[in-house]
Amino acid sequence: MIDLLLNSPPIKTVYNLAQDFSVDAFLVGGAVRDLQINASLGTDLDFLVTGNAKPIAQQFAETYKGSSFCLDKKRSCYRAITSHDGHLETADFVSLMEKNLAHNLMSRDFTINSIGLRLADIFEKKELTYIDPAQGLKDLRDNRIRVTTPTSLELDPVRILRAIRFARKYHFTLDASTAALIYKFKEKILKSPWERIRNEFFLILSQHDISESLSDLERHGILTLLIP
Repeated sequence: MIDLLLNSPPIKTVYNLAQDFSVDAFLVGGAVRDLQINASLGTDLDFLVTGNAKPIAQQFAETYKGSSFCLDKKRSCYRAITSHDGHLETADFVSLMEKNLAHNLMSRDFTINSIGLRLADIFEKKELTYIDPAQGLKDLRDNRIRVTTPTSLELDPVRILRAIRFARKYHFTLDASTAALIYKFKEKILKSPWERIRNEFFLILSQHDISESLSDLERHGILTLLIP
């Protein structure tokens, strides 16, 4: 696993940029999750930086002849879009809130997406030191989808669809408390932006076992909300 990270050009580039800007950078989210599940990094990378994320995102995009833009000015969140072998790849950069990594990780949707790796440890110590305040590594070992906090789904109900998608995609089971929260907050999905609902629903439909995914949505009382 360490070799996959050391030999990843985009991750090496972010580490070098962090050195140039004298900040710390952390790989978080789906890439760390997929590294554990199937020893891959995917094409969508998420980074937290202890300084201003904007110039790093801009420089990263320029390095790969791509483009960058602001996703959320309040959170200082920027996205770089690049192309590799005809496929679009994204890298998101977020400034660390009050330089509190654990707080930021605990604000994410599910425990399996709330694990971080410090790039300096990877490239300078040649070791993987996981930062895991929500015990996401244990949930990965137990094949379980669990919300990071009890308010996770209420704050962003579209995460309910993500929970169903992740459970089917990775053949994981929903934690009992998470399933209860899905039932409690499912109707709040309809108050979310329809483009986000559409995107998640289409991702669910794009999986191989569509009928089982639809059955999952129906079992949790979600399908009839989306398609009355």
